[in-house]
Amino acid sequence: MDNSAAVLDMGCGTGAFAIHAAPYCRKVYAVDVAKAMLGRARRKAKKAGLTNIEFRRGGFLTYEHTDSPVDAIVSVVALHHLPDFWKLVGLHRLASMLKADDRLYLFDVVFSFDIGRCEPSIERFIEKMSLRTVPDGRRAAQTHVRQEYSTCGWIMEGLLERAGFQIDKADYKDDFLAAYLCTRKPQVIPAKSLTTAGQQLR
Repeated sequence: MDNSAAVLDMGCGTGAFAIHAAPYCRKVYAVDVAKAMLGRARRKAKKAGLTNIEFRRGGFLTYEHTDSPVDAIVSVVALHHLPDFWKLVGLHRLASMLKADDRLYLFDVVFSFDIGRCEPSIERFIEKMSLRTVPDGRRAAQTHVRQEYSTCGWIMEGLLERAGFQIDKADYKDDFLAAYLCTRKPQVIPAKSLTTAGQQLR
């Protein structure tokens, strides 16, 4: 990463990526809807002696980026909290915060298994998540399947393309995780035209 770059971390959580990236960037915007998460991230950044992270509260549908467009956007395991229509709105808004021809990296829970293998694939997802996450991970994974909004790979690719991104690389792992490296196309819908709709979910 160019150390003159400005990067936006959407759904920063406790700041793992933002803190890792800060030494290599001019500025990192660490954005999250959860006040508690931002508080933890601030404390970690202060402990690490980092002064170039700007913490802001907001989400895909509500964050207002009033500074110049950024050089890169990263979002890790956050977009699945929105159903598909609002994913599209959120991705459009991200595209409008990014300079043309610059990059988005998106990593999230995305289902790519064949529907005929639905039951064993979901059970495998729950088992793997229960091993990878905190105690009570099985219940968290079951809740994710029942109540959250992971989508299918082919739908996610369509959402990204319709939002104004060219997908340069799509990497599907274990039938239920995916990483996308994208380039913003020259023309996207301005964020302000999508703000009112997003605010309805506040």
